[in-house]
Amino acid sequence: MREHISNSAISQWILHLSRNSIKQLILKSWNGNHASGRASPISSLLFSCRDLTHLELYNFMLKPPSTFKGFGMLKSLAIKKVTLVQHDLEKIIVLCPLLERMTLLDLEGITHLRIEAPNLQFLKLRGDLKDVQLTNTLNLVHVSIDRNRAQGSSKLLKCFVKLPRIERLEIEGYFLACDVGSLPEEPCLSLNFLSLSIGLGNVDEILTAMSLLRSSLALRELEISIRQENEAANAGETTYWLNDNQNWEFTQLRRVKITGFSGVKAEVDLIKFLSKNSPALRELEILFRENTNKITRSDYAAMGNCPFTQLRVMKVTGFYGVEDEVGSSDFCFQVHLCLRG
Repeated sequence: MREHISNSAISQWILHLSRNSIKQLILKSWNGNHASGRASPISSLLFSCRDLTHLELYNFMLKPPSTFKGFGMLKSLAIKKVTLVQHDLEKIIVLCPLLERMTLLDLEGITHLRIEAPNLQFLKLRGDLKDVQLTNTLNLVHVSIDRNRAQGSSKLLKCFVKLPRIERLEIEGYFLACDVGSLPEEPCLSLNFLSLSIGLGNVDEILTAMSLLRSSLALRELEISIRQENEAANAGETTYWLNDNQNWEFTQLRRVKITGFSGVKAEVDLIKFLSKNSPALRELEILFRENTNKITRSDYAAMGNCPFTQLRVMKVTGFYGVEDEVGSSDFCFQVHLCLRG
């Protein structure tokens, strides 16, 4: 049970901590609601904790004082469901010159953001951001972007794939549905890991995803999470597009992991497309989504027709329904089946 703690008590704690060179501070409030504008304001004494190396705030109202000179030692910053204005957030970021990791989740009302952080290596964003201006972020190698609703538009992908040292990019939730067609024409030469959340009923998402794959010349690992909503209605367009673009090739791709698989035709066609056009593919992992209907013999046969000849490892989890046929399948070299009990 979470007990109510007054703002004055929190302020007293922060005052005490600021006098004792606190290094790591995590504050989470369940008083009020940031979305309604009633989040608890945090004491300005927080900004006098100059020795902080890690700061995490949840569900507060944040307003740095005009005298704030920065957190000169801060290396990790995470603010979630915090109420603040764009200018103040940008001020905090730029006054943390050693910042290496930053997580910004569900910041109500902030749709545009300028990030200047010369030592930043990891960035996680979730919310309604439409545009991010990256300044002096040449060390950024790992980016995770998320959107929990398929509304509005975004042009963030072009910001991140152009980063000269980007190695890992994670695109979660409905982000891809809001950012179709925004990729730059130049290739991404450093990206080697890509994770996508995608709905196969949206051919624009497929096109954006495949264009991103095709421009990522060093990509070695791909993880795809399949969203199930409204998939069946337009999945035929996806199948048509995949069949019509068989000349696309992903030359460096070594490992593919697909989660949320249910065995429908568009999903099988996606696996066929990737396996056929990835000559270096060595490992394929498929995780069936929960509550998937028992797979039929024809569904299994369709999977068996995929061109798996170059694989060394194939792992299927959550698969059940034709257990007797597994031993006679053409899956090559090594098949790990984790059958439901």
